[in-house]
Order: sequence, then structure tokens, then C-alpha cells
Amino acid sequence: MTKQFDQQFYVPFIVRECDKIISHAAVTCSTENAAMIGGVYTLNEYRNRGYAKDSLINLCNWIIKNNKTPILFFDNPDAGKLYYSLGFEKIGEIFVSFIRKD
Repeated sequence: MTKQFDQQFYVPFIVRECDKIISHAAVTCSTENAAMIGGVYTLNEYRNRGYAKDSLINLCNWIIKNNKTPILFFDNPDAGKLYYSLGFEKIGEIFVSFIRKD
């Protein structure tokens, strides 16, 4: 994990209450031009207070400051509302193929 952090493949932005992480968003992988956002969550009892939004805004600002484009994938309509409110736009869809090992 330290190597990933040092090479900016994993860059977390968190909100804490005392020693407890209550909200998180991170760069989970990166290329020269783009940074993938993942791990966006807020603990149930802390939701609807803007913590995920704050984490994402700061993370996106960091990504842009490092001359990269923030990208993400999601399948949760509630998460989508947040992402669209921050200016993310749908540019395509992902298709996944599962290979069965029988």
C-alpha cells in the first residue's frame, strides 16, 4: 500500500471524527492523463451531511491540480446524483463479460 501511495496510485481523501474514518473517496488507479475515483462512501449514521461531497470536491481538485482528468464508474443511482451534481457527465457505458469455469 505504501508503494501505491508513493506512486499516487492510491490517494485517499477522508473525513474523520476522532480516530474514526466516517467518509472516504480515493484515487484507486492512475495513468498519465486520468485518475480513477473509487471507494466513495460515508458510514450510514453520517450520511446526508455533505461529507462524501466534500471528499470528492477536494479529491477532484487534487486530481485536476495534478493535470489529470477525474473519471469514475458507478451503478448506484444515488451516487450518480452526487457525481452529476459535481459536473461529471456520462460519456459511455461499461460491459462486463463473466467467464464460467465449469
